Amino acid sequence: MSETTAPNGPVPADDLWTEVTVHVVPADIEAVADVLRAVAGSVAIEPQIRTLDSAEFAYGTLEEPATLRASLPGALTPPKRQAIRQQLGALALEQELSPLRFEAVADRQWGEDWKQEFGVMHVGRRIVIRPTWEEYERAVGELVITLDPGRAFGTGEHETTRLCLQALERVVRPGDAVVDVGTGSGILAIAAARLGASSVVAIDSDPEAVLVAQQNVELNSVECCVRTVEGSLGGDLLEPHSADIVVLNISSTALRELAGDVVKVLKPGGHFIGSGFIEETRADVQQQLLRSSLRRLGVESDGEWLAVVASAPAG
Repeated sequence: MSETTAPNGPVPADDLWTEVTVHVVPADIEAVADVLRAVAGSVAIEPQIRTLDSAEFAYGTLEEPATLRASLPGALTPPKRQAIRQQLGALALEQELSPLRFEAVADRQWGEDWKQEFGVMHVGRRIVIRPTWEEYERAVGELVITLDPGRAFGTGEHETTRLCLQALERVVRPGDAVVDVGTGSGILAIAAARLGASSVVAIDSDPEAVLVAQQNVELNSVECCVRTVEGSLGGDLLEPHSADIVVLNISSTALRELAGDVVKVLKPGGHFIGSGFIEETRADVQQQLLRSSLRRLGVESDGEWLAVVASAPAG
């Protein structure tokens, strides 16, 4: 087993980390990961995957080598690198490891690289998504959402988010009460507030997403009308028939499973906006929504992704 060094240019000493990368067959992952955890504390395991159902964001792992990454603070001296190599070399493995790769990286380098891919976006007729690190001069009539998505879903780049934003732009009326299920970065909840909703409940089961959403709500100065909540749509979190609009951008499974809860929360004649599904599951989603008494199902598409806009019974 050999090793290579891949420097990534000059890195300030205070921000320097060393990333150790190795490719490992599935049978040896745990043994190798244990050694790396002992020296680094934590290890990222990235198996090779295949998509099982793009509508559900479901995948399965392949019996191919996985990539293991461990990050250690500071620069690793040759003796320290040699010690890691010897510990791994002492393991009884099914297959010889790939060459170790040691790379000097800045603590925040990954974030800076990602930011290059996310710029100002125009969605629909009036909505503008501005990342915090971009300057933008608002034109008359535009509704600007300033966003730092962190590790939560929702930048406006994904087709399902754009579809939901466009639908919200059409259906939100001043004074509406809106519920955003699976809020992620909070982008849809903030958009609803910008469009005139007077009350928005942004729900997510992931506490980190709730934290990111709350930060973005405060960044956009809409905390007066947007409330972030950790939880799910079911239960007694919301009063029956209290929402003019419910928006849910998760998956076809979530759309089907939560359709009944959506109807319970919607006011008579209220609107439901749902996305996160593709053509293969369109019929199943529509049938479940109809069984749940939602009507006037309009379906729109962006690439392979679809969104449905429906109405609750008038009463």
